[in-house]
Amino acid sequence: MSKVVSTEIMVISPIDATCFGPMVPKGKKDWQPVHLRQGSMDGACGLYSLMMGLIICGVVNYEDACSITIFSNTEIKKLLDYLGRSNPLLKFGMNLDEMYTAVREYCQKQIDCQGFKGKGEYLLNIIEPYILDNYPVLLLIDIEGIGHWVLVVGCEYKKRHGKKGKMCRLLVLDPVEETPTMCSWNGAIDVRNQRGKYPYRWWVTDQKVQLAYALVIWPAKEERRIPYR
Repeated sequence: MSKVVSTEIMVISPIDATCFGPMVPKGKKDWQPVHLRQGSMDGACGLYSLMMGLIICGVVNYEDACSITIFSNTEIKKLLDYLGRSNPLLKFGMNLDEMYTAVREYCQKQIDCQGFKGKGEYLLNIIEPYILDNYPVLLLIDIEGIGHWVLVVGCEYKKRHGKKGKMCRLLVLDPVEETPTMCSWNGAIDVRNQRGKYPYRWWVTDQKVQLAYALVIWPAKEERRIPYR
């Protein structure tokens, strides 16, 4: 019988798992949901993933994200207008440049960001330290030729001899899937090295994927500015 290797999971603060789904603080005493599923607001996966990131960063309330009308005359309303959300609804995907421009031009008073273009190990080496620093990361994955945005909220590691080993999975909130009720994520990407054009495995649909773009966001008040690559 082979020896079972334990794992260690790291999820960004302040996300907490509850029976109602992942939650983050709302003010000093209340808590609010994070996960937005397609149907709870209209639009594409990139917009949903971005709004979940803004909720985590404390820029948007969950209730507000589900109702466009309250955004009148705000920076977020300008953001949604830029994305074509007002009317007609956003129906097309977003690339990294569009996502970066949306945040930098329309959320700059509240959110700063850093965009990365690359594949595989390059993006993994960038994503991991940001997650460990408690920053949400928007990630565009290439699922056998089809792009899909998700929000990375954690990492999983294999432990050997009681010590944390190399990262084996990215833990994500996926706007397409149901809200998780037993953990803080509803999707995982197995990032252990494999061969081929799509070297990683997307557990939700058991498909091979490649990592394409990443966008890290954080509250502008933290003044952590780094140049766009």
